[in-house]
Order: sequence, then C-alpha cells, then structure tokens
Amino acid sequence: MEKDNPHVRWLEDLNAENTSEVGGKNASLGEMIGSLKARGVRIPGGFATTAEAYRTFIRANEIEADIRDLLDQLHSGKKQLAGVGKAIRRLFTKSDFPEELSGAIRSAYRELCDRNGAEELDVAVRSSATAEDLPEASFAGQQETFLNISGADELLDACRKC
Repeated sequence: MEKDNPHVRWLEDLNAENTSEVGGKNASLGEMIGSLKARGVRIPGGFATTAEAYRTFIRANEIEADIRDLLDQLHSGKKQLAGVGKAIRRLFTKSDFPEELSGAIRSAYRELCDRNGAEELDVAVRSSATAEDLPEASFAGQQETFLNISGADELLDACRKC
C-alpha cells in the first residue's frame, strides 16, 4: 500500500496530529505504537480508513443530499432520532464501495495478512469519529465495533456498517 494513500493509512504512521484524518481511536493507536513499541510493548498493527475514504463513499453513492434531508427533518422535529438513524444506516448498507476505495482496503488487508504470515487474518473493525472526545463533543458508546472479521469481503461489510 502506498504511504500517501488518501483512503487507507497504517497505524504505525499515525499520531495525534492525524485525528482529523483518521479519528481519535486510530490516532491514539498510532501514538501508542510509536511510543511503546520501542519499549517492548506489543501492540497489534493495522490500518485505518480515512475521512477522505468516508467522503469518497458518500460521493460515489450520491447519498449526501439524502443524509442532509433526513438530518434536517430530525432538527425540525418532523422525524424522531430512531427513525432517522435507521434510515441513514439503510443508505449506507444499500450502498456499494467504489472500486478505488474497495481496492485500497483489500490491498491493505492483503498486506496486513502478509505482514502476519497468514492467508486470512481475524481483525477488529471499529468506528472512530474525527470529532471524537473533544471537549464539546463526546460519542462514547455510540460507535460500532466488529470483532473476528476474516476475509476481505467480510471486512468491507464491517466497514460499511461502521
């Protein structure tokens, strides 16, 4: 995987300065790898999809206007949060990954498997908001986590759900 890929970044290349690009969890994992690996603390490697990957997905599936409309209906009181959340999730689950994005994720997964000497590797897939854990915005407990994800197709499905 190219080091400057706009859609996928290796955790070991990340630090707190990358929070707006990959979210708080991923940037923190990068910080941990960078500061603790040299001290002998073993931290599993991995990769993060970027905020640009998210925007690419939204644009390719032309769902931004629908999302904004649903959020406007929520804010105006025309729809309830549960219904809006379900409708937005449906937009994502019915959407497809554009080839450039699925290719980048598949390539990174293959490289991760190669780095670990495995045909397929079980991974965890977690949401990580770029505005997460800011003083004015907390998303504690509102993000998704999928464990024991194995294979590129299952990985893409978990990414879509996140």
